[in-house]
Amino acid sequence: MKPLMTLVACAAPCLALLAGTAATGTTLVQPVARDAAPPIVNATCPVGGGEIDGTTFVEFEGVRVGFCCPGCDDRFEGWDAQRKRAFIAEARAAAQPHDHDAAGHHRDGDRDHAGHGDHADPHAEHDADHMPLVGIYYLPDCPVAGDEINPGRAVVKEFEGREVRLCCTRCEARFDDNPGEYLAKIDEMMIADQLPLYPMTDCLVMEGHELDDDAINMVYKNRLVRFCCEGCIADFEADPEAYLHRLDEAAAEAQRESYPLTECVVAGHEIADGEEPTEVVVAGRLIRLCCPDCMEALVRNPAEYIAKIDEARAAQGEHEDHAAPVMNGR
Repeated sequence: MKPLMTLVACAAPCLALLAGTAATGTTLVQPVARDAAPPIVNATCPVGGGEIDGTTFVEFEGVRVGFCCPGCDDRFEGWDAQRKRAFIAEARAAAQPHDHDAAGHHRDGDRDHAGHGDHADPHAEHDADHMPLVGIYYLPDCPVAGDEINPGRAVVKEFEGREVRLCCTRCEARFDDNPGEYLAKIDEMMIADQLPLYPMTDCLVMEGHELDDDAINMVYKNRLVRFCCEGCIADFEADPEAYLHRLDEAAAEAQRESYPLTECVVAGHEIADGEEPTEVVVAGRLIRLCCPDCMEALVRNPAEYIAKIDEARAAQGEHEDHAAPVMNGR
């Protein structure tokens, strides 16, 4: 069994936009001189995803966070401190000079990351400190209106630790009036979507207990988890991080060999043989990136990149079907 290469169960951008669970014990903010104006840390709104307007700001722990419009600042204020710190850390990382060379290798300043060997320490930090990427709302359509969500205009909100994306403020009001109805709808769609990709035939908690027709399907945040009985739910909720890491490992192992793309799904650059990609699992799908910097785009619009993975997998299946021998004269 091939060891997990760089399965980033989550990175800073995941936590910036999702479940509100982030690393502790790491200083993310540098002190600012008392007389200095707090620096603006970001160019892109953490809520709306658009360019900041230059007039709407929130000051947090010595830095200013900019927003695309009034209203987004109020939503940001509703985030917990760890989630805010995670966004600031990601915004700072995104501001560092980085690009890709002609061969498609990621570069940061004068360092060529063709092998990603110098990423060992950051990846170790992510693996140790961050929850898997489970809270992200990845469905392309609004759960209220059923219309496709425009990422630049989406209303992104957090409800009971999970992210929900809606197409407009009217749908947000309808959701707020009856969240239980729409969460049940979301759960139903996510179970139907993720079940065919679920990598384990045994209970996530009780290893060796095979899942049967009476298995419990539960959406934790926005990730399908399966148990042999309701009694296992409490054990899972006592330590969800450990079980979710196990689930991510299983999904990556199951999908790595047949992964349908040779290039980064975000940047479009070929991932060369011998190059160690950044791997994440979103909605039960293994996604391979050329570098951690591509995480920001993935988290901002997961539906776009999941669709690319699904289309590539479907095309791969059609190719295999066409290459298969004709059976029974058909």
